[in-house]
Amino acid sequence: MRIISKFHDYYDSVQSYGTDDTLYVRKTETIENESIYNYFKDILDKATTTMYRDLHFGVFIDEVTVILFCGKVYTLLVCRTPKKSRGHIQTFDHHVLYDTDSFSKLINKKDKKAVKEFNNSRSWRANTRRKLDKFFSYSGSIYGDALELHFEYKTPIIKLSKDPRNGISIEKDSELKRYKFFKVLDTYTCFQELSMFISGVMGGQCPPMIEISDKVRLEKHGFDKWSFRKHKDD
Repeated sequence: MRIISKFHDYYDSVQSYGTDDTLYVRKTETIENESIYNYFKDILDKATTTMYRDLHFGVFIDEVTVILFCGKVYTLLVCRTPKKSRGHIQTFDHHVLYDTDSFSKLINKKDKKAVKEFNNSRSWRANTRRKLDKFFSYSGSIYGDALELHFEYKTPIIKLSKDPRNGISIEKDSELKRYKFFKVLDTYTCFQELSMFISGVMGGQCPPMIEISDKVRLEKHGFDKWSFRKHKDD
């Protein structure tokens, strides 16, 4: 598979080993259609309705995110924890979490008493753990009719995020290394799934029927600017 993009993602290096004609033109764009939220409403609402209110562990959640990748959904939390302040400036460590155990380990560093309550099924904080378990349980699954979005927006990747103020952001062809997606799919597997999805499901090109410049077309077949020039010694 050949990728044309203005940015480098963590799986791009694998394309140097490929020989197929699959083409992915990757261009991150905002999707101005909040009705997409309805596809993921059960995940983001039912599993996280009171999550922001319940979490009192010194962990600040900035985003509750769903990534639709090649027909499957992956759920994650983008959060931060405060470092020791220096003077009047407060700095933070930033984290991307894909499972409840990672969250448990994070709060264990901040409050060992809190993590015991978090993991105690009889504690009121166990309700928060159940919400997180529910939220993360969707990862890697084929969810409802969300597959239709790939065809509607001509992309194998759609990212939807919800912030603490219920603000919603949606974009296509997101940069996955920003979300440490390698935690769920390694470099080779991510590239292979993209290649198979675009070639087998989306018709071999994404977006389909794109016009390719002569320069890109030649490079795609192994030619460069020197291929048709005579050197002075010839």
